[in-house]
Amino acid sequence: MTEKILITGAEGTVGTATGKYLVDEGFEVIGVGLEECDETCYTKIHSLDLTKSSSKNKLVDLLEDVDAVFHLAWNLSKENFDTESSWEGKHGNV
Repeated sequence: MTEKILITGAEGTVGTATGKYLVDEGFEVIGVGLEECDETCYTKIHSLDLTKSSSKNKLVDLLEDVDAVFHLAWNLSKENFDTESSWEGKHGNV
């Protein structure tokens, strides 16, 4: 039986690398993200905004059938606790 893993933040740098590695190792990997994801990194992709309550039921459904979760999603505008600095990612300075 193939283990099923869900990755949030699927379109990010770490999520993409993690998904690609796990798919190559034979895992079934479900990517969850806001934007389009590289389809070679996941066996299934779902576009969900985890900051919205409307996504809650869909996420709960996805979590019912997974063996592990890698929670890599991060909302910079809401979770940047160090307000004196900025982070430069693929979307520029935030």
